[in-house]
Amino acid sequence: MWNITLKETASTSLIDGQGRELVLTIDSLHHTGELVDKHYNTYRKRPNTRPKLLFMRNCRKVELRKTNFRSGAAWGLSFSLCVDLTIDSLHVENRAYWNNDGIDISDCKDVRISNCFINSADDGICLKSHNRGAWNDRVSISNCYIISSASAINLVRNRWVDSRM
Repeated sequence: MWNITLKETASTSLIDGQGRELVLTIDSLHHTGELVDKHYNTYRKRPNTRPKLLFMRNCRKVELRKTNFRSGAAWGLSFSLCVDLTIDSLHVENRAYWNNDGIDISDCKDVRISNCFINSADDGICLKSHNRGAWNDRVSISNCYIISSASAINLVRNRWVDSRM
């Protein structure tokens, strides 16, 4: 994807993942025996198996501005291998389930995050790497208000990658 722009289109732009409803429904189905999966308790602890509010991979020139996001079933806004990413004046409420990060940046270049309000059930902003031979480079975070039950800003380093901030 190239040249993606998401801007406020109305006075109350909102993307609601309805994450709490989803995970509670799945938990209920499991506990009543209607949904049987012997690996359920292992999978539900992994955010990779739950839907994110927004996920972008291999995108260029992405702008997200003046939009509200809430209630993902996993990580909120997740970006992987993106270049020239601007995140400005977002309101992210992602406390619907545990291990719900606000914004995850993985192996991205030229990232600007500013003027955001983030309230998350895990890390507010997490800079990480998942791809061998890739890393975050030239990431700027400014003027953000972050409420977190873990780390406001978390720098995750895998042993095979290099991060440059």
